[in-house]
Amino acid sequence: MTPEQWKELEQTLSSSYGFAKLKIDGYNITLVELYKGLRRCIAVYVDGKIKTENIIKDCDIRRRFYCKHTKQLVRIDKKMTAKMSEAEKKVVEEFEKENYYEHYEPCWTSFRSMKNHFIKNNSSIELVKD
Repeated sequence: MTPEQWKELEQTLSSSYGFAKLKIDGYNITLVELYKGLRRCIAVYVDGKIKTENIIKDCDIRRRFYCKHTKQLVRIDKKMTAKMSEAEKKVVEEFEKENYYEHYEPCWTSFRSMKNHFIKNNSSIELVKD
C-alpha cells in the first residue's frame, strides 16, 4: 500500500464506527472501529470472524494480525534490591526475566502500531474498495 492509502485508511477508521477491508497475504481482513470501555480500538476480523482458538493457541493468524501484550507478574522493589548482595541481585535479575506472561487481543488501540505490525509480519497488503 502507498502512504496515501494508509492515510485514507486511517481517516476512514477514525470516522464514527468506520470500517475498511484489506487483502493481506490471501486473508480477507476487516477492520472495524469500536469502543472498548471509553477507549477507541480497531478490531481485526480475519475472514469475517474473530475465533477464540486463534487468540489462545499460537498460530499464523495470531502472529500476523493480533496485538501482543506482555505483563509482569511480580514487581521487585528497587529499595530492596539496593540492600542485596551481588549474588542475590543476580537471582532477582533472572527472576525478573522469567516473570512475564503474554496474551493477544484482536484489537489495536493505536493505528500506527497496527500498521507497523502488519507491514513487518506480512508481505502483500492491499486496500479493497467496495
